[in-house]
Amino acid sequence: MMNAIVLESVAHRYDTVAALHDLSVAIAPGEVLGIVGPNGAGKSTCLSIMTGILEPTSGRATVFGHVATTLDPATRRKIGAVPQDPALFGWLTLVEYVQAVTSAYGAARDDTHHRTLIAGLGLADAADRTLQGFSRGMQKKAHFAAMLAVSPPILILDEPFDSIDTDAVLFLQDALQAHKDRGGTVVVSTHLLEVAAGLCHRVLLLAGGRLAGVVESAHGATSLDPAELKRQYRQAVTTEASTSLIGSVA
Repeated sequence: MMNAIVLESVAHRYDTVAALHDLSVAIAPGEVLGIVGPNGAGKSTCLSIMTGILEPTSGRATVFGHVATTLDPATRRKIGAVPQDPALFGWLTLVEYVQAVTSAYGAARDDTHHRTLIAGLGLADAADRTLQGFSRGMQKKAHFAAMLAVSPPILILDEPFDSIDTDAVLFLQDALQAHKDRGGTVVVSTHLLEVAAGLCHRVLLLAGGRLAGVVESAHGATSLDPAELKRQYRQAVTTEASTSLIGSVA
C-alpha cells in the first residue's frame, strides 16, 4: 500500500535559522500521527512542508507518491488542512462557507449533513450568520466543519483544539476517529501531551527542529500511554536542550 505522506531527509532554514533538521517519516493511510514539541520545535514548519505550502531547503516530501510542492489539482484535493488561524471569507455565512469549500473540493453538497456537523460543533445558532463576527474559536470550528464535510483522505491539523470548547473537542475527537476508521490519515501537531496520547497511534517528538524521539502505541491499542509519552517527552527535550547547550559552548 502506498504511504499517504513521506518525508525523506527533510530540512528547512529561514535565512540563517535552521527550523528543521534531516527529518524522515512515512505516514500510512489510516494512521493518526502526532507531532509534539515545545514552541519553536519545528512543528508548523513540518506541517507546511507536508501540505506543499513550504518547499524544504533540502530533502523531499511526497503525498501519495507526488512531490508535495508540485501536486496536481486532483492530488491536492486529497489534503485538508486546519491551520492555527484559518483565513475565512468573512462575508459568507457559516453554511455558505461550508458549501463553498465543499464545492471547491468537488465534494457532493449535502445541506443536512453540513448542518449536522455545524450543530455538533456547537454552532447551530450561528449557522446563518456571517463569519466576520465570529470569535477565533468559532472561526476555527467553522473551518473544521468545512473540512469534515469534505472529508479528504488526509487531514493536517495545526494545534487543532486551541481556543475550542470542551464539547466541540469531544465531537472532533469522535469525528477524527471515524475518519481514521474509514481509512483516512490524520496528522496533528500539538504541545499538549494529553491530546496526543488520546488521539494518536504514533508521536514524533521534536525539539530544536530535530527528531528527538518516537513514541508508538502498544500492539492493538488505539491510543498511547500518557505516562510513557510524558516520560519520553521529558527525556527527549532535556537531552536535546543539553546537546544544544554543549554545542553552543563548544
